[in-house]
Amino acid sequence: MTVDRWSKNLDRNEKMHADALAPQLIRQCAGPRGHDEPVKVLWERAFNALHRVNDRWTRRRVRAVWQGEARRIEWDEMLEMAKVAELQKARKDHAEYLAETARVAALRVALEAAQMG
Repeated sequence: MTVDRWSKNLDRNEKMHADALAPQLIRQCAGPRGHDEPVKVLWERAFNALHRVNDRWTRRRVRAVWQGEARRIEWDEMLEMAKVAELQKARKDHAEYLAETARVAALRVALEAAQMG
């Protein structure tokens, strides 16, 4: 979902309130969690991704939004989180595409080898 469409939906109250949506967005910014990965690693990943977009993000701010402790969330912060979350989704989709392409290529090589030999 593009940031523009997301913001229009939020304006029309088709989405959750910012205080409920922000923790979900920041979790998406961090990317997938490994089975033995502590939450602090996810906070750091979210911080690094958001800090690249805007250097005013701090580790404490990321943790406060993550845990729902932030008293208020600025609109530009919501847009930044949506932008980073969208980028993470695109990276995940691209990785899945590469894996599927590699799988198909390996099947083709195996099929050609079986036909030759």
